[in-house]
Amino acid sequence: MSGVGKTTLAEAVYKDIKGKFKKSSIIENIKDISKQNDSADLCRLQQKLLDDISMQNIRVKNVTDGKELLCEKLSGLKVIIVLDDVNHVDQLTYLAGGLEWFGPGSIIIVTTTNRDLLNYYKKSEIYMCEEMKGNEALSLFCQSAFKESFPTHGYEKLSDEIVKLAGG
Repeated sequence: MSGVGKTTLAEAVYKDIKGKFKKSSIIENIKDISKQNDSADLCRLQQKLLDDISMQNIRVKNVTDGKELLCEKLSGLKVIIVLDDVNHVDQLTYLAGGLEWFGPGSIIIVTTTNRDLLNYYKKSEIYMCEEMKGNEALSLFCQSAFKESFPTHGYEKLSDEIVKLAGG
């Protein structure tokens, strides 16, 4: 489901533990960047990942070249990578290959609205984000809007309506 906080949760985990890894990268909005599953778009995403993990000036010529370069540069490294909003298996294939690409202890976090894509990796843990229930959602909204856990006087009804419209 969209809008339940997958990206926010992935970013929080990433920021909290990235210091424990040799290299790290976060690639956001993959679905929007790679709208047509175009190889040029995937090439740009591969380039960003290479730029984040490599201190060398390496240029990706095409997606096959990028896949080989990533496999070579990631091999043996303990990395954390966040691939946000993945919606096609090619995005996983060309950005995170197989588990053999990564060194021991590596973590690859994938956010997606399509759970079936996660079957790409045979060894994976899946965390399903669920929408918040009434009072939780209202409290979170109020913390953001009013810096309080409850609506400011006079905004109770409007706050409830906003939370309902947002679907929790």
